[in-house]
Parts: sequence; C-alpha cells; structure tokens
Amino acid sequence: MLHRLIKDTSSQERARKEIDALYDEDTLPRWVDEQAMPFVRAVIKEVLRWRPSLPIAIPHRLEQDDYYEGYFHPKDSTGELPEAFICNIWAIHSNPERFDDPKVFRPERFLDYKMSMAESIAQGDPFERDHFAFGAGRRSCPGVQVAEQDVFIALSRLLWAFEFSAPTGTQVNVEQSAFTGETVRHPKEFPLVIKPRSERRKATIEREMAHAKEHVFSQYGVYKPE
Repeated sequence: MLHRLIKDTSSQERARKEIDALYDEDTLPRWVDEQAMPFVRAVIKEVLRWRPSLPIAIPHRLEQDDYYEGYFHPKDSTGELPEAFICNIWAIHSNPERFDDPKVFRPERFLDYKMSMAESIAQGDPFERDHFAFGAGRRSCPGVQVAEQDVFIALSRLLWAFEFSAPTGTQVNVEQSAFTGETVRHPKEFPLVIKPRSERRKATIEREMAHAKEHVFSQYGVYKPE
C-alpha cells in the first residue's frame, strides 16, 4: 500500500486528512472508528483489487455437475490438475465489465461501498462483492475479519504517524514489472523516505510501545527488536 501511495500522493494526503479529522496527536486510530474513515477503507479495498497479493485462489471442488463454455465437469471433481477449479482473482479484478478502467488506481470507486470485506465475502451474488482478494465460496479466507482489521489499523496508524515519499528525483514504478512472486505477489525492493510528522506523535508511539511491551509482549514472550 505504501508503494502505491508514494506514487499517488493525493490519495495519501486525502486519507491522512480524514484521519486527522478524528484524532489528535496523542491518540492512535482505532478499528471502532473505521466507518468514519470511508476514504481509508476505499484505499485498502482498491489496493487489494488493483494488486491482489494472491492472483489466483486455492482450488475448489464441484458440488454438482456443471457445464462451462461447452465443457462438462462432473460433481466432485477433485480440484486438482487437470480438473482444477481455481478462482482467477487477477482476471476478475481486471475485467472492465466489473470495474471501469481496471488498470487505473482509483479508490473513489469504493467510496459508496458500505459493506466490510467480511460482509462482502459472504454475499451469494458475486456482483455484490467488493473484490476477491480473499477468495470465494466455502474455501474463502477464514481469517478475513482479522486481516481486515489488521490492515486497517496498520495503514491508518502509519498515515497518522508518518509521511511517506520517494527520494527526490526518483521515479516510482508501479507497473507489473515492479512486482515479484508467483503464488504471492509483492513489490520488489523500492526506495522509501519515512518522516515522522511531529515530535509529539513520536512520543505517542513510544508511549504506546511501552504499554504494549508491558501488557502484551510480556504475556507472549520478550519483544526483541532487530
């Protein structure tokens, strides 16, 4: 997400202004306020649509006989090659019949989408879905609720605390050539300038870290920074 947002600085600033409207320099963003940050939500959904970490989902088994484009597929097909039924997430997300200008990064396309990713994944009608980054059907990701909250908290707090930019004079490549990985896609190494927004925000981070060490890390092992 940061890889995309240092290219699209206007989206980064818009999301940050939305966060700043809710939180002062002493308070970190919280999941409970997620609905009050529609643009931050839209950025997350659009990144997952535009560059899904998993281009294809795991194989599925057919519950009934089916025909697709003239080919017969019997019930209980194993889901293994050559009879593999795999959700092509990349193709769905790149389909102009579902998304206008699918190659364009445009968070605004999700501003009016009110459902959470967990609610969306439970929709029977695929055209009611926001995206398919967490798969589809009964074998969709069981951890979507945890993932959604983690991603939201991480991004909102990063934007609350820091400014992100590319080094002066550096061109940011966000095309497919800038990504690597076959099963799991992620950006190749890229230069990134991280600047704390204020000394007061730094103090808030340090205070929260001390609290986490005492009340969380102490319960599950000693925190050892690299």
